[in-house]
Amino acid sequence: MHRRLALVLCLLAAACGREAPARRPVPPPAAVPVSVPAPPVAEPKFVCENDWTKVSDGIDYRMLNCSPDRERFDLHLVRIDPKRTRIDAVLRPNSSAQAVAREGWKVALNANFFDERKRPLGVVMSGGKELNKAHVVSWQSVFYVTKNDRARIAPVLRWKDLRAGARTAAQAGPRIIVAGERNRVARATPSWRTGVCIDGKGRAVLFATPRETLLDVEQMVDLADRAEDVGGMGCRDAMLFDGGGSTALFIDRGARSVTIPGDRGVPAYLVVKSR
Repeated sequence: MHRRLALVLCLLAAACGREAPARRPVPPPAAVPVSVPAPPVAEPKFVCENDWTKVSDGIDYRMLNCSPDRERFDLHLVRIDPKRTRIDAVLRPNSSAQAVAREGWKVALNANFFDERKRPLGVVMSGGKELNKAHVVSWQSVFYVTKNDRARIAPVLRWKDLRAGARTAAQAGPRIIVAGERNRVARATPSWRTGVCIDGKGRAVLFATPRETLLDVEQMVDLADRAEDVGGMGCRDAMLFDGGGSTALFIDRGARSVTIPGDRGVPAYLVVKSR
């Protein structure tokens, strides 16, 4: 009896002295994958070109009053050296500036007014030959290039005395700068504008507003009169072409070409290319 009790006590003591087997650590639950959206790709900002950039020999381009913060601009400008380029006027009824430029020109810009049948009003001269006769209206003017490569602007009332020495010409709106002085012009509703300026070095500067910009005539006078280094065009002389929905421009700059399509098939264009 005593021996059995001692054996039981001995077995109990041995059992109590053993350590419990170590438990394997349980791994934490696997993390659920979370998809992280890619950061949005920023659209490229509109690139302002306030400085003149070369289009081709004798032809330069820039934007006037361009601001990257506003992502808009006020005027396309094309500066042309008449001694290094060919400036011409063409009749292309129901065409577009881009289609006209494809004929081998670097620049095409609408010019004359026209009637309801899309016939141009006023002088159109090419190669010294009048393709369309003058429309004698006292307030209208003529942009022309002489046979010795000088760009000029004159009132249409003087055209009969000037045409013999001209090679290219287009008639349209009023003069807004005359011999460096602001010209008094009638007020008009803000709209798209196009025209030509002659700077202090005798270069022609074609201008056109994009669809984002509407300017009244007084604003055009201010821009034409103001010096270039203070945000203007610095014109010695300037006039307006047909504006509003007729405003159409194409500048061939390859992948960065400039297009203002216009919403009418205007019949007359000024065109430019290097010699």
